[in-house]
Amino acid sequence: MTAFKFAWIVCALSAIAAAIVTLQIPDGVQVPLHWGLDATPDQYGPAWQGLFMPPAVMVFVLGIFSILKWIEPRQENLQKSMRARGGIALGVVLMMLVLEVGNIAIALGNEMPMVRLVLFAVGIMLMVMGNFLGKTRSNFFIGIRTPWTLSSDEVWRKTHRLGGKLFMASGAILMAGAWVLAEANLEYLIVAGVVPSTVIPVVYSWWLWRQEQSESKMD
Repeated sequence: MTAFKFAWIVCALSAIAAAIVTLQIPDGVQVPLHWGLDATPDQYGPAWQGLFMPPAVMVFVLGIFSILKWIEPRQENLQKSMRARGGIALGVVLMMLVLEVGNIAIALGNEMPMVRLVLFAVGIMLMVMGNFLGKTRSNFFIGIRTPWTLSSDEVWRKTHRLGGKLFMASGAILMAGAWVLAEANLEYLIVAGVVPSTVIPVVYSWWLWRQEQSESKMD
């Protein structure tokens, strides 16, 4: 079974679980829909909304990834990136699955440290994505798409090799820090865990492109 098919199965099971729990809880139950970095809920809504939001996001992401074979201009490269497509999609689905588990627990009357759970879920997503980034080929929908990676296959390859390692490192930091740090310091964890893995590959792709341009002028 491919990662992409498994992601669809997880999506279906998540939607079924949301439906079952929705039928079990009393009408009018309100659950937190958003938390501040201080771990305090700042937005509430009906339980069904919180329960069906993760499956809805899963369907949207998997739907977009499913139609790439019709809308991606670089079809040959997309075919070479199919494993990566499945892995990256699975990363998003697993993140939403963790959030769904938290939402179900809250809807059933349990206390959940949702801010920590969100950071942990993002860490899982980054870890899974990082493992597959290096397996992508230049395309317009999947990967680190900058003007410089899209202009050079070599820049794309090197950028995604580095980006994959940074994503995995960031994921590990978020997964561990989410449960170790005090709640007052979680906002710093976001900066330390996410910013380097998103900013460094962009700058690195520009630097690689500049090096490539300089070498081509010397030839």
